[in-house]
Amino acid sequence: MTTACVTTTITRTSDSKARRRPSVGRVLAWIIMIAILITTVLPLYWVLRTALSSNAGISSDPASVLPVDVNVRGFERVFGMQTTQEALDDGGSGAAINFWLYLRNSVVVATLVTVGQVFFSAMAAYSFARLRWKGRDLIFGVFLGVLMVPQIFTLLPNFVLVKQLHLVDSLLGVALPTMFMTPFAVFFLKQFFMNIPRELEEAALLDGASKVRVFLQLILPMAKAPITTLGIITYITAWNDYWTKLTAGFIAGTGPDAFADHIQKFAQLVDLDVLLPLEEQAAWVDVDVSAFQEGLLELWKGEDGHQYGCPKDWDIEAIFYNKDMAPSTGLSQEDMAGLEWNPDDGGTFEKALARLTVDVNGVRSDEPGFNPERIAIYGIGIQNSGDADGQTQWSPFTASTGDWYYTDKETWGTHYRYDDPGFQSTMDWYFGLVDKGFMNPNGAFSDATSTDIQMGSGKVAMAVHGAWMFTTFAKLDVNVGIVPTPVGLNGTSQSLYNGLGTRLSSSRRTSREPPSGWHSWALGRRRTSSPPTGSSSPRSPLRPVRPSRFSRRPGCPTLPSRIT
Repeated sequence: MTTACVTTTITRTSDSKARRRPSVGRVLAWIIMIAILITTVLPLYWVLRTALSSNAGISSDPASVLPVDVNVRGFERVFGMQTTQEALDDGGSGAAINFWLYLRNSVVVATLVTVGQVFFSAMAAYSFARLRWKGRDLIFGVFLGVLMVPQIFTLLPNFVLVKQLHLVDSLLGVALPTMFMTPFAVFFLKQFFMNIPRELEEAALLDGASKVRVFLQLILPMAKAPITTLGIITYITAWNDYWTKLTAGFIAGTGPDAFADHIQKFAQLVDLDVLLPLEEQAAWVDVDVSAFQEGLLELWKGEDGHQYGCPKDWDIEAIFYNKDMAPSTGLSQEDMAGLEWNPDDGGTFEKALARLTVDVNGVRSDEPGFNPERIAIYGIGIQNSGDADGQTQWSPFTASTGDWYYTDKETWGTHYRYDDPGFQSTMDWYFGLVDKGFMNPNGAFSDATSTDIQMGSGKVAMAVHGAWMFTTFAKLDVNVGIVPTPVGLNGTSQSLYNGLGTRLSSSRRTSREPPSGWHSWALGRRRTSSPPTGSSSPRSPLRPVRPSRFSRRPGCPTLPSRIT
């Protein structure tokens, strides 16, 4: 038998050049992918650019694509390689930083929460998806309803529970409230488990596997993708949530016995009953209470009259202005230092703003042809509206309206006086400066563009800011002058007290008399010394407190009596 082999030759007549020519769709796809890549990578690059720039460099050239005044001092600060004085010189707070301790605590808490929450949520989700039991759908509906409850509502009850379990001052106490399960995690995994074919489970049960074995050896391996996704989300959430719980309840593995904190946190810590009355400590008899600014010490007293904090430092606000811009307007240092305001015509303060405000054509606001819609230089800058206290925005003006205070009491008030006619007329005048072109409107700068950056770029002529910004403004490539806030209707220049205070924790380690070293630091015997190891000194916005004049009583350990 003879087999014939037939070879067939196929000739392709395609055009190779045409095949290599990109189509319109391919070009558009590449453009979109490149745009997505840039959008994703650019924020990360900008973070790195900011980290490698100095504070003064960012302020002097905020639009620079490359790092300005390249340095690694920020990284040295984080890793504890920078002295307190070096941190202060760079515009930082000088607070103690123990990076490796913070990292360890965060890793332990985040790991406990992630492992526990993912595992127990998976068991609950399997029960809702596969097991049949009375009231299953009703209970699952209750689970979904919990998703609508804000987390802030459960913060204090969780702290009370942890305290009753005697787990305060432990990492387990931090992790416990969210370590078992969350409604979101249960709902997320339940939807996936319901899509797994029942035949696989039935086959495993026929082979003699128990429900537990089916869950551990069949269901969990098949759910690797959603479990991994949930684990990543949970870990990130637990990592970020650690600091809130630490502040609220001192639930840290090595929480400080003595610490410095901002006055904003004071009321919360008093309510949580985690502070020791300082006047009951032996070292308090050596504290000269007359050395403090009038009214400052009272801000650290609880409603029960106990002294729970000793002022460590305090800050006030002033007017920072560009001294190079002022002379061309005819405004001298003396003129700027003697500004007055009123809610009717704005006084000499508004006249100064009018001279300092310039449109894109170089026309000042008090000159013919001024265009308030196209401003090149604003008379005064603002970063945001000021929230509830307006510390570096409107507080100097509302405080000098008359006898206005934020609440019905100077401290521990129960009612905000925002319905006061004097307050409302002042706010109408203040934000009316935007309509006149004297102050930048919302959106003129990004939310991250602070007033020091605005001034450093030459976009604003003056700004209200605090004493903690002295170093930052001094390093700008701008000749900065400092004068008191304008005198108001009550004939005074006003500012807010705020700052840090040293306190003693009432945890089990400090329920007895603390060591003398802690006393010395917490009660002010060594005000120029660095805090002991384990202390913390965060800076946050102030709690609304009583306004004060620039003047101070003799012997106050911080700011000079007059800002010039």
